[in-house]
Amino acid sequence: LPFDKTDALDWILAPMTSSQFFSEIWEQKPHVISRENADYFESVMSMEDLEDVILNCQGDTEFGELLMFKDQEQVHYDNPFRAYLEGASVIINHVDKEWAPLNHLCQRL
Repeated sequence: LPFDKTDALDWILAPMTSSQFFSEIWEQKPHVISRENADYFESVMSMEDLEDVILNCQGDTEFGELLMFKDQEQVHYDNPFRAYLEGASVIINHVDKEWAPLNHLCQRL
């Protein structure tokens, strides 16, 4: 994975360094990191991987807990993809325990 050769937090925050982030941004102001590379996080989880994870979470709480929220309230949908398309946030708790690249990234932090 690309962050094996560098600090994981610096890799997440690039092109900003973690020291810049903590001195200029942390608890001071919102910040958006823009990159020319839409696939930057693909080594951790691609869109296809995310789809697999969501499908595995449905009905299998051992893999990850799937929660959906809309307008700051928990909502229930049979289909998390439909929930997302209708404006809900789809949250997968504990996915780092089951998805090896994400687990590796979390351990490196």
